[in-house]
Amino acid sequence: MFPSKSQDNIFIDGMAGKLELITTFIDSDAPYVAIVCHPHPLFLGTMHNKVVTTLVKSVKGVMPTVRFNFRGVGKSDGAYGGGIGEVDDLLAVIAWVKQCFSSCKIILMGFSFGAGIAASVANMADMHDDISHLVTIAPSVDHSDFYSLTSIQCPWILLFAGSDEVVDVAKTRSLVQDPPSPISQVIEMSDASHFFHRELIVLEDHIKSALLSDLDLV
Repeated sequence: MFPSKSQDNIFIDGMAGKLELITTFIDSDAPYVAIVCHPHPLFLGTMHNKVVTTLVKSVKGVMPTVRFNFRGVGKSDGAYGGGIGEVDDLLAVIAWVKQCFSSCKIILMGFSFGAGIAASVANMADMHDDISHLVTIAPSVDHSDFYSLTSIQCPWILLFAGSDEVVDVAKTRSLVQDPPSPISQVIEMSDASHFFHRELIVLEDHIKSALLSDLDLV
């Protein structure tokens, strides 16, 4: 059961052992649930990352949210899975959410490495009926093969930092100019760095405007 209030340190079964989750809850029916994926586990990425928590804030109060630690991070069991294991982790979280909210559509959100994981799952044919929207923030185009994701069918919102010091901005611009699947909205925050230092409120506002208006929830 999804907790009837916001709750830390929930544990569910994943393929590598227990996965640690944090949820936020709303006291009303909602047609959507947001799942947020964190940046790279080998570079201090966790579900407590400030961009991840900003994504949660952007929809908190409008729909339930779930963020989680990939395998080997925080109190989640296992060790880094090279991206493949992390896809399995997200699939386990989705399966749990579907048990809790059988009639809800899922909003997949991810930052950096987590954007690649979220996009990979949105690309899966057997996920098309479950995923309502995909939101990728500063996607790690240097390390994830976005050009293989030719089967994403849900609306895809891609936001990137124009002054990104971690991800190659030129590669990101090439991706949005010739995407493998249609991107419904592209947002460039020209002065933002990869971790959106001093730009988190602006980031939150962009996500609210782009996503919630598209869902007719504003």
